[in-house]
Amino acid sequence: MAQDREIQGESATMTVLEVMLIFILLLIAPFSFALIEYYRKKDAQQLDINQNYSKDPAYFGNSFMKLLNKSLEHVAERKEGLMEIEISSKKKERLLFFSKGSIIGKDYGDYIVVIDGYSKIEEGDKFISRKEVISFGNLIIRIHTKVRALLVKGGLRVEKPLEITRWMHVEGDCYIMNNSDLGINCYCKGMLYIKAGCSFKRIFAKSIIVGMKREEETLHNDPVYIKGTLRSKEGLNLKVYGRETIIEGNVISDGDIIVEGSVWIKGNIVSNNCVTLMRGCVVGEYGKIKSVVGKKGVKIVSNAKIYGYIHTDGEGVIEV
Repeated sequence: MAQDREIQGESATMTVLEVMLIFILLLIAPFSFALIEYYRKKDAQQLDINQNYSKDPAYFGNSFMKLLNKSLEHVAERKEGLMEIEISSKKKERLLFFSKGSIIGKDYGDYIVVIDGYSKIEEGDKFISRKEVISFGNLIIRIHTKVRALLVKGGLRVEKPLEITRWMHVEGDCYIMNNSDLGINCYCKGMLYIKAGCSFKRIFAKSIIVGMKREEETLHNDPVYIKGTLRSKEGLNLKVYGRETIIEGNVISDGDIIVEGSVWIKGNIVSNNCVTLMRGCVVGEYGKIKSVVGKKGVKIVSNAKIYGYIHTDGEGVIEV
């Protein structure tokens, strides 16, 4: 009998050990493939990074200008008219040079248009280019213009509809006075004044002023101060008229964020859904770069002012 009890005890011990072993195996099994992949490093090549999501808003304009300047170093004399030069190592590009003055609007096809100084696109019905357009001075657009990309080393004033397919880069101040599509990436090193309806994906400027020109922010009517970050999973609706409200932090939500009236948010606005800014709100401070990010959409109505970035993966709309 004692021997039988000893055998049963050993069997019970073995059963407990087996159960523990099985439990440990089940616990580590989900991580086994990750560990194998980590040590084997099966992916020999680097991931293909989409440069459309570069964090530098001036990336496209600066990169193109660097390539163009390097190519033009080998040109003894730039004359008005057609020239073929190698901008990248892939192939030669056809460049069409204009001296400063009036530019005739027509379909320039696959030519890269280079304007040497202060100019106005003002003659003809429509200016079209399926390549880049570069102006080495100030530029005024006075006829309907549609281009792949626009680079302006001076200031830009848009008085007729402008359609950008890819990117726009302006070194000076920029005035959008007529309905426009600002493309995938709009960069302005100076101030950006928008006084007409626009569509966009990403905008950056020292300050983005929508609607009437606004002076630097001043405090009136004994403002209400809110310190710290406002967070919400359901959405936020901030509507203030009369007494100003100043938020000394960020506004973050998984839902929609609507800001309307005399609200000054000194931090960032980030939503996993949509952001709407309406009738007088301000985001950020002079000399500081802040962001307005609405994953599914950003809408700006009437007067608003943003210091820095506006970004959306969805639809960006400005209504003035």
